[in-house]
Amino acid sequence: MISATDEEWETVGAHADHRGLPRAAYLTGLAARDVAGTQAGPPLVMTRDEQRAVVEDLRELRRGFAGDGDTPALIADIQVRIATMFDVWARDLVAKGKQDALLHALSSTIGEDQARALVASWKKEAPRPTVRTRKEDGGPDLFSWSRET
Repeated sequence: MISATDEEWETVGAHADHRGLPRAAYLTGLAARDVAGTQAGPPLVMTRDEQRAVVEDLRELRRGFAGDGDTPALIADIQVRIATMFDVWARDLVAKGKQDALLHALSSTIGEDQARALVASWKKEAPRPTVRTRKEDGGPDLFSWSRET
């Protein structure tokens, strides 16, 4: 398989036409000339070892994207991680009373109706946390600090 931009194909076509050859014959001739070693400059084709290395690299990439028995597919794993981070961010905004900012951010991406439904579901699920004092829970926790301590 050969991949080229439109501009590159035009150049190949012009060179092939100049020599009175179809594009395929022109490209095959370039490859044959390169293999014969009569062309100065970088090679136009890869050696068998280079081709095998490229194929093995592609197979490895495919395994990474598809996953195997113990490893989740890379794309699915990334999607889960992003969804989790987004969910934590959104719930935090709602808990802080910033649902209007969240609604605005979501509306431009998923539409106002869906955004309102999502924000409403997060509001129902996430009651505002209550602030506990040291007297109520029997002592300071590891994440609080006050000058009284």
